[in-house]
Amino acid sequence: MKLILAILLAFASTVFASTVDNFSLPLNRIETEENFLLQTIQTRTAYRQETIAKTCFRTEFDGYRSVCGYFPVVFCHDNRASHSECQSRLEFRCHQEPQYRNVSYTCYDTVTVPYEVNDHSVRANISVNVNRNTNQTNIENCAMNFSLMGEVLKTGSDCRNQLIVAKNSQRSEMDQFGTVTSFYQYQLNVLDTAATIAPIDGGIEQMQLEGHTLTFRAGDLSRNANYSLNLFVERRHLLKSDETLINRTLSPSEFSFEKINDRFSTVKINLDKLLGGFNDSKKHVIKVEMNIHLPEGTLINNSQPLFSAQNTLTIKK
Repeated sequence: MKLILAILLAFASTVFASTVDNFSLPLNRIETEENFLLQTIQTRTAYRQETIAKTCFRTEFDGYRSVCGYFPVVFCHDNRASHSECQSRLEFRCHQEPQYRNVSYTCYDTVTVPYEVNDHSVRANISVNVNRNTNQTNIENCAMNFSLMGEVLKTGSDCRNQLIVAKNSQRSEMDQFGTVTSFYQYQLNVLDTAATIAPIDGGIEQMQLEGHTLTFRAGDLSRNANYSLNLFVERRHLLKSDETLINRTLSPSEFSFEKINDRFSTVKINLDKLLGGFNDSKKHVIKVEMNIHLPEGTLINNSQPLFSAQNTLTIKK
């Protein structure tokens, strides 16, 4: 009975769920503007009281039964000195005991059952403006997907070779018939994935000191200037607190890079110049972190690459 009730409750709460409308916007077309409409019905959960039958049990009298056996019986008598003496012995005796049984019967219970009812209609007017920040003439066959469930609009993209950054605004209004209409304005930036993450492609590797110049291998920094390089240098002391010499983002003039090939660059940072001198005979911990910066908005790719890389070097361990 409990299983049947659970199935009924689950069915009642899902069969009338808010409707869904979808639209897939291809991003490999020439057009830069697109307008479309999604329409759904928003439901709400209501509750009703229902009486259900279930099985209950009660205890009923079921007559008597004979119980026989040897039971101890105490006998007393006066002895010659007029003192009472008692003895115990076993005697076979029988007696009647009442017995009971459990009887099932149908009983009733009142339960609260949730169910979905249509609340109002929903319309989403969506306008999309696409800015393709890529030199690729043949963008992969990918799209931005819009899914309206009731009043909730969700976006996503399965693009891999392109990054989709979306910035949007929204306003809503309700008419006299209870229909909620929302107006969405999306600004999309379509970026080439490989070019965007080129500065950290392959991570930060081969970090070492050449004299007092820190060098390491990074990605191709010439393909994307929208990155930042943060340098952390800490002087480790044995008998006193460690000292942070620098922990900030460097300006482009505070480091240099040279291309090794089409994928990698060598980055150089002059620590003498940056710190006003560097004692490489003492223990230091040097940490470099590079971060890729995207245009303002939300990255909607379902699968996203890493946008940060870091490495640490310890001097005089």
